[in-house]
Amino acid sequence: MRVLIALLGGFLVWSAAFLALYATQATGCSLGWPRGVLRAVLIAMLAGFALLSLVPLALARRSADPFLRRTATLTGIAASAAVALCFSGILWMAPC
Repeated sequence: MRVLIALLGGFLVWSAAFLALYATQATGCSLGWPRGVLRAVLIAMLAGFALLSLVPLALARRSADPFLRRTATLTGIAASAAVALCFSGILWMAPC
């Protein structure tokens, strides 16, 4: 189970972040939340997901198989980069 989490966990976190961030943004915009509050909530969520995407990297480092460790590490790095790239607009774009 730990191997599966190490291999797929990063992109599972990315997909959960995708759903949660856009659902929160849509809800906040439709309910008329102040921009500052909505941006702060989204940034806090992004920080949490960024930290959560590091868990598969930590699990990969504990693997005894070098191929699995390398593959899981590269997958985790790709997923962390995807989280940073896809959701960086929260920091500089208008939330609604």
